[in-house]
Amino acid sequence: MSLADRIKALRDRAGISSSELATKAGLSKGYLSQIEGGEAINPTIDKVKRLAEALGTDAAYLMEEVDQPASKPPELPAGLKEYAEQRVREGDPLTDSDLHMLLSIKNRGRRPEKATDWAYIHETIRRIIP
Repeated sequence: MSLADRIKALRDRAGISSSELATKAGLSKGYLSQIEGGEAINPTIDKVKRLAEALGTDAAYLMEEVDQPASKPPELPAGLKEYAEQRVREGDPLTDSDLHMLLSIKNRGRRPEKATDWAYIHETIRRIIP
């Protein structure tokens, strides 16, 4: 399976459009289209790493160095998913490490429910720990 095929398959599995993936990875839609179309066959390692992070996998899988993608990203609670989607629309997507950190937050066994609560927690942590 080629780089283009792996990117398309992971994007389909994640249920995101090419436009959303381009935004998450910090690439232009046109360049992502060239990669997925097999026209841009040698993207830089930096671009491959950004695509891998945006797709929740690792660069080794995209570059055909391993046969299995990284484990499927965890299911996000509705409010956190809404907050993450909002950040993508704003052009400042959450990193995988931010998502994992936020997923680990619980108080008395419960998680925040609203996107605004997740935003408040994330912003507070970003201010305290830059």
